Amino acid sequence: MERHASIPLKTAKIEAKYWLKALGMSAVDERLPDAWEDVEGGLLRDAATFGRRPSIASGDGIVYYAAGTGLVFAGGYATSYPYQATQRETTNWPWQVTVHLDHAHQFIHNGIPLTDLNVGDRDLRVSMKRHSHIQLTEDEYRAAIDRLSSTKQPHP
Repeated sequence: MERHASIPLKTAKIEAKYWLKALGMSAVDERLPDAWEDVEGGLLRDAATFGRRPSIASGDGIVYYAAGTGLVFAGGYATSYPYQATQRETTNWPWQVTVHLDHAHQFIHNGIPLTDLNVGDRDLRVSMKRHSHIQLTEDEYRAAIDRLSSTKQPHP
């Protein structure tokens, strides 16, 4: 019987990606309410919602941006892969990704300007137009988390 040496399998290191997720619409009457944590019973505190299956994966960084305000108000990371929400069959946002937001402001008006995340030549306000989410560089994500942490106010 011939013996074969054990060949070690290469393990691919999967690098995290970073995302900027717009919530609400830019029209004044369709913007996310200032007390965003109360929307749909706290859904957005636990999950990011999407109209189509997103490319976000478990472990990816995520930053919430309130469309129409120019403000970033929460950041953390995805704790699941995308899934379809069965309890919300009539929604325009049937896809969800479970999130852990460890850098979140209670109110959007306490957020930070999106322009504070600009690193290099990219203008995120321009990049974000007409998109529900875009990929960030690690430096842009770190800028968001650093600024959110330094301006966070305690919840009552």
